[in-house]
Amino acid sequence: MNARDRTDGSDAHLGRFKNRSTVIAAVFTALILVGVALRALSGNEIVLTTLIYSPSEKVRYPGSRTPEDTVKSFYLSIDNGDYERAYSLILEPRWTEEPASYREAVVVEENIFRGWTEEEEFLRRLKYEIGIKGSGITLNSINAHMVEELEADTYFNAFDIAGLRSTFGVEVHGNILGACSIFSWRKELTVLQIGRRYRVLLDGTKEADSFYYQSWFTGFEKIGDIRGGS
Repeated sequence: MNARDRTDGSDAHLGRFKNRSTVIAAVFTALILVGVALRALSGNEIVLTTLIYSPSEKVRYPGSRTPEDTVKSFYLSIDNGDYERAYSLILEPRWTEEPASYREAVVVEENIFRGWTEEEEFLRRLKYEIGIKGSGITLNSINAHMVEELEADTYFNAFDIAGLRSTFGVEVHGNILGACSIFSWRKELTVLQIGRRYRVLLDGTKEADSFYYQSWFTGFEKIGDIRGGS
């Protein structure tokens, strides 16, 4: 049975993976580029007018012994540029024959499951989209909590994942330091228990005029302003 046959009867279930990101690509990119440039080039200390912000000490990876820890470790890996570690914590379905360009949208309904994103492709893509040193956007205050345990015998069977034991919904949220403001963000992810390991199941989808990784950050809300201090 080929990949098309396995997925023909699962369109309704696979619709779950349609990217529901509310991130506006231009705004998100501006937050990263301008924010990083400001911190790199300015000699002034960044001080919040409404919140006290001080970068915390280097956060240790919590590991992957629970679904929540796995999600937190994934985001910390992205922020630190540790993409090999990030890849070891995820599974990402491929919906296109070739990696999509920035201009192209990738949605489940228009494609079929073509296997999993390979490590080489994942690392190359993140180095291009984010840079070799990571996002550098100060993903502080990252928290994750279990939302629900999902049924393991529904749409996940379309992927034919050997050793799949359980699936969990985990919500993660944190803060991003931009150029002039601090924003909160949140995202609900699916975590798979495969044997004794936990893996974050990424959508593998994206909107047009955006990068893949931007769909990992949604629900932006401004929580404070910053100004240059003397």
